Amino acid sequence: MTNFTLLSLLLVFVVNAARWESSVATIQCVRNCRFLTPLNHGFDLPLSCTERISSNGCFTIIIIDYMTGNVSVSFLTEGSEQQKHNAIYLIEQTVELTFYTKHVKREINTFCFTANCDIDYAKRTIDYLKQLNHQPIFDELSPKLFIPTGTSLSQCYNTNNQPRGCVGKLCEASVPSKASDPGSKQCEQEYNLSFVNIEINTYRAYPSAADYDDNDYEITCNMDLCNGGQTTKDVQEVINKYSKQLSPPPPLSSSSKRIFMTNNNIFNVVFACLLVYII
Repeated sequence: MTNFTLLSLLLVFVVNAARWESSVATIQCVRNCRFLTPLNHGFDLPLSCTERISSNGCFTIIIIDYMTGNVSVSFLTEGSEQQKHNAIYLIEQTVELTFYTKHVKREINTFCFTANCDIDYAKRTIDYLKQLNHQPIFDELSPKLFIPTGTSLSQCYNTNNQPRGCVGKLCEASVPSKASDPGSKQCEQEYNLSFVNIEINTYRAYPSAADYDDNDYEITCNMDLCNGGQTTKDVQEVINKYSKQLSPPPPLSSSSKRIFMTNNNIFNVVFACLLVYII
């Protein structure tokens, strides 16, 4: 076999492998489907959600309002979704606790890249989260951030951890997971007790990805210097204590397995073929 013939065959292989990669990565996702359902009913896909679209991945938003007892589900795949971080699932979750109204809400945004993953994960998520009791978390965080009879405060920390005057305002802080990141601390411009809350954010890739997996939280509070110092340490301890309840449910392990012929895979196969020929 001449070198020219070998190179021609390898070129044909690379082109066909790239085409195969694209075809394997295409799945069917629910499209343009939004509905509201009672939380205690669990998940049932409405008969009206018949539209499907071919895409490399599916995108879904689930919002659970524990105060109203309703779940909002939105299947929003557009067909342009692409796999990132070599993940089968990318999950972003925000748990919001509003202390003045005693309101608990979760929002979970999911990108997934395997067959039926959008429906499967929505069902698994809702069936799991409807059983959770957030009251212990609420009860431990509320006294650290909220005074129901409070009418004013005088000081908040700034990002440099120095007290500053914030009369007639609230304190805010964004607290990242990385010690090297100072986050931000400031005054909320309006003193409104309905703004006093915490948002706990979680980012998870399956399989795990160091450049994606993360945690952070944001607080708005109505006590002097409540946006730093010992308060944020105490808040972090509560979050750590209830980390299991606060984490988004992981996908089933069987739904996290999928084989992709990536560009690196193609290069490795071609390189191996060349070695065999040379030897």
